[in-house]
Amino acid sequence: NLISNNNADYNFLGISLDASSNNVIEKNVGRFNGFGVIHVGGSSKNNIIRNNIANENDDDGIVLSYRSTSGVPTNNIVENNEANANFDAGIELVNADFNTIQNNVASNNGIWGIWLKDPSNDLKNEGNIIKFNTLYSNAVIDIQLDSPSLNAGNILEGNKNGFTTLSSTPQTIALWIAPITVIS
Repeated sequence: NLISNNNADYNFLGISLDASSNNVIEKNVGRFNGFGVIHVGGSSKNNIIRNNIANENDDDGIVLSYRSTSGVPTNNIVENNEANANFDAGIELVNADFNTIQNNVASNNGIWGIWLKDPSNDLKNEGNIIKFNTLYSNAVIDIQLDSPSLNAGNILEGNKNGFTTLSSTPQTIALWIAPITVIS
């Protein structure tokens, strides 16, 4: 299925997939939504989310999230999107495994550029590849990985803006020393 060239403004949720696979979501614009513009949840697999604009939403821009009724999103590609000036995060992963987040711009978000959120229900964010994203001017942290024991085996590579250690001032990346996380 192709979801393309839509304007999803002023909704509770812009575009949402739940347990839906093999879709292409591209060239959509979503602003001023209550819970982000693109939400891929449950056991959604093999979706491509590209060339979308997810700016100025009341929560997050683009979200890949577990749903208790339908499972964990896996093997999705999120690429070449803009996720700017959202209230919380530009791009958020919650209990999402083996997804690729690449070549996105996430700037001026209220807290995080990209957030691998503290997983729930003893599930993990693992095996995700986060590479070649441009992240800047996010209020707190450009990339954050919560819960070291539950955010394992993720790869961060070539993201623009450098890396810093934890401090009381805005920073680029916060890792709570997640096992088998590779940074290059």
